[in-house]
Amino acid sequence: DVATLIAEANIGVLSSLSEGLPISLLEYGAVGLPVVATAVGQIPQVLEGAGILVSVGDPDGLAKGIMTLLSEKDLTAHYGNSLKERVEKVHSYQAISEELILLYQDPDHVL
Repeated sequence: DVATLIAEANIGVLSSLSEGLPISLLEYGAVGLPVVATAVGQIPQVLEGAGILVSVGDPDGLAKGIMTLLSEKDLTAHYGNSLKERVEKVHSYQAISEELILLYQDPDHVL
């Protein structure tokens, strides 16, 4: 049960070398888990200020991001809440369904 396991975590870490749109990042966001992740694929677009981004191949930056999330509780809560709101607004079933309906109603609609 992925949702239960993620909900028990304090932070999410995604240290990918390459990605598209990582489902794990959306799962982290769905439960309000604060995230530190590498800036690859669509991760920067999903986070948009709602988490800590680090460069690929920067283990010191990744470690610093993890330590920041573990030590700065207010910032951690802010990132978790922001990512949850962002995922609900842009990437949830409801948001995607609404965009799909608009696309069917108006083929010129831009997603």
